[in-house]
Amino acid sequence: MTKRQNTNPNKKDPKPLPKEVDPAEVWAAATNEKAARAMAAWLKGSVHLSRIIGSLTLGEMQALASTANHVWIVEASRRRAVEPDPAQREKLQNLLS
Repeated sequence: MTKRQNTNPNKKDPKPLPKEVDPAEVWAAATNEKAARAMAAWLKGSVHLSRIIGSLTLGEMQALASTANHVWIVEASRRRAVEPDPAQREKLQNLLS
């Protein structure tokens, strides 16, 4: 069955309902942003930003990954402490152990 097109120019189509925001997705996006900022700060302090990412040494890449991991661990620990849903709290605990 196809949707009938609106032929009345004065009648507008109804606005779609706002998408329900998942708190876990909001947290993940904020954590990714914080990790990216921490990685950028590490790069600024350790290597020149004009360098191509492929020119980084293994040690520099490991330090960059470690920086992102540290941010995630701190944010996951904070979230676990305030998470009202016991199942989510347990999931975070399992990820952190």
